[in-house]
Parts: sequence; C-alpha cells; structure tokens
Amino acid sequence: MKKLIAGNWKMNGLSGDAIELSRAVRDGTKDITHVDWLICPPSCHLPLVNGVTKGGQDCSVHQNGAHTGDISAKMTHDLGADYCICGHSERRQNHKETNKTIQTKAKQIIDAGMVAVICVGETLNE
Repeated sequence: MKKLIAGNWKMNGLSGDAIELSRAVRDGTKDITHVDWLICPPSCHLPLVNGVTKGGQDCSVHQNGAHTGDISAKMTHDLGADYCICGHSERRQNHKETNKTIQTKAKQIIDAGMVAVICVGETLNE
C-alpha cells in the first residue's frame, strides 16, 4: 500500500485559487508514483476541482437535518470526494470536538463510501 500525502487548505482561497492550485499540484506530482497525494479544499470548491483532487476537509456527525452550515459525509462524497479528513486540532480546540465526535465522523465517512483520514496530535505539546 502506498503512503498518502494529504494537504488541507483550511478556509483559504477563492474559486480561481482552487482551480489554479489543484492543477499546479496535479502537474507537479504527475511523475511521483511511489506515493498517493490528496488535496482537501473547502467544500464549496469540491465541484471545481473534481477530477483533480478528491478530498473533503471535514463533515458533520449528522447524516441530514437542521444543521445550518454543516455538510454531511454523503454530501461530500456526492460532490466527488473519495476521502474526508476529521479530527483536526483546531476543531478539537475551537469547537471542543472529542474523540467520540471524531469516531462518529469517521463512521459517517466510511458509511458514505469514503476513506477517513483521521488527524492525531499537531500541537507542540502533543
């Protein structure tokens, strides 16, 4: 199995940036075959970069319902993602997400047909 190198854009870039950066990474990695690579743009950019990268940044613990601003794992997959990240350090810190929350998200991701990429650690102390 190849190692996966994943990059998360966080909340950066507009649509033109998404297209330009994803193409630059695709073109810059086309001769690198010993690893797989993944870029995870904001969800609103997934349709723009579909076919170039297939990663979602995060998902809700819920499958659907009145959760304004959230995106479900199934929605992320429907937009073209094959991978989805969860467990980000800033979400653990800023949104008080727990290991149980991350476990629930990972299950949602897997049930939606994607690969769950789970972040662990990241702060200096961790």
